Amino acid sequence: MATDSPKQKTYKTLADLRTAAVDHHKAGDISTAQDLYRAYLAQRPKDAAIWSNLGVMFRAQKNFQMAALCQRRAYAITPDAEIVLNNAANALFDAGEPQAALDIRRKAIELSPDSADNWSGLGKYLRAVGQHEEAK
Repeated sequence: MATDSPKQKTYKTLADLRTAAVDHHKAGDISTAQDLYRAYLAQRPKDAAIWSNLGVMFRAQKNFQMAALCQRRAYAITPDAEIVLNNAANALFDAGEPQAALDIRRKAIELSPDSADNWSGLGKYLRAVGQHEEAK
């Protein structure tokens, strides 16, 4: 007896669909995860965490423009979530938008001034835009 593929399966609830998408993402099944994320977001477009996850997947595939688009959506929904700020800054930097990345990284530092990752990212971005003195 054939079973439905995860992409064709009908999920009982949106929570089940969300969980399946995340599980496929964690398992490295990128194609299925992307399809499931898109199906979920079509019904729940205000889930910042899933927009951010989708952006992380695009960034890993070096599709920086799509990664930035997804992270901007996540940031618009939850502009104070540290993981969203981090992912958005990284995606925007990779997409060739260092000033936007700097702005978001500075906001992340305001919210979490003890985060070494935020300070490290800020230094990286400052060096990239030629602000070497401030990067020190």
